[in-house]
Amino acid sequence: RGAKETERGAKELWRAATAKWRGARNDVAATLRTSEIWRVMALSLCVFGVAKQWTEVDQLLPPFLERQFGEGAPIFLVHSVGLWGCVFSPPLVAAFTSDVEAFRVIVPGVWIMALSPIALVVSPSASGAVAWEAWLTAGEVLWSPRQQAWAISLAPAGREGLFMALSSLKDLFLAWPSTLLVGWLNRTFNPNCPKCRDALGRFCAVATASNTCESAAGGTCAASDWALDAAGRARCPDACPACPGFLDSSPDPRQVWLVVLALSLTSPLLIVAGLPFLRDGVVACRRSPRRLLADVCGTSARGGDVVGPDDDKGEVRRLLDDGDEG
Repeated sequence: RGAKETERGAKELWRAATAKWRGARNDVAATLRTSEIWRVMALSLCVFGVAKQWTEVDQLLPPFLERQFGEGAPIFLVHSVGLWGCVFSPPLVAAFTSDVEAFRVIVPGVWIMALSPIALVVSPSASGAVAWEAWLTAGEVLWSPRQQAWAISLAPAGREGLFMALSSLKDLFLAWPSTLLVGWLNRTFNPNCPKCRDALGRFCAVATASNTCESAAGGTCAASDWALDAAGRARCPDACPACPGFLDSSPDPRQVWLVVLALSLTSPLLIVAGLPFLRDGVVACRRSPRRLLADVCGTSARGGDVVGPDDDKGEVRRLLDDGDEG
C-alpha cells in the first residue's frame, strides 16, 4: 500500500510539473508573438553603439590615460564623474520629464551621449576625459531610465517579469562583442610601450648615476637608447609618448576617440530610421521630410504620415494613436 501511494504521489507531482512547464512554455510563446517584445529588443540593439561607451569608460579610458600621461594620471577621479552623475541626476531628470512622451526624451538623450566623444577628439587629455564623462552621463540619464520605463509599459498584464527577462536575453550576446571591440581599439589605436616599463609594468622614469633609467622600484627596462638633455643626463620616460621611438609608430591619440564617436553615432541614426516601428509598431518605407526632421530631433508625436508595407499604391496611412497629427 505504501509503495502504491508513493507511486501515485510521484505521478501527481510529475503531472503538476508538466502542467507548469507547458504553462511557462505557452507564456513564453505568447509573449514572443507580440510585436511589443520585438520593439523592445530592437531598441536595445539600436542603443548598443552608445551603451558600449560604459565599457570604454571601464576598459579603454584607464589604459589610455595611464599610457599617455603616466602613472600619476587621475584615472579614478575621472572615472568617478559618471558614478556621481548617475547617482544624483536620474531623480532630477525624471521630475522634469515624467510627463513627456518616451521617445521625445530617449532620442535627444541618445544624440547627446553619442556626440560626447567629441570632448576627447578635441582634447585627448585628463580634462577632456572629465568633459566626456560628464557629457555622456548627461545623455545617459535622459534615455536609459526612460527606456526601461517604456519597455515595462509595453509588457502584457500579468507577464511583466517574463517580458523583461526575455527582452534582456540580448545582454548575454552583446557583452562579449563590446569587450572584444574595446580590446581591438586598445591594440590598434592605444598601444602600450613595454620596452620603457619594468617587469611589473612601471615606467622607467628615474635617472641613475650611470645615465640609464630605472623604475621607482629599481626595475630595469629593455630600452637603452635614452635621449639626453643639455647636461648629458638621460631623459627617462614617465609616459609612453616620452618612450624612444613611440611617437614614430603610434597613431594620433585622437584617432581612437574618432572611432568611438563614429560607432556611437550608429545608435541615434538607427533609432531615427526605425522610429515608426519602435514607437507605433509600423514599418515605414517613406516619411515626409518634415516628419523625418522631427524624428531626428525627437520632437515628433506618436503616429504621423508614414507609408506602410501594405500600401501598394503609396497611399498615406494616418496613425493618430493620441489624436496628435505630428
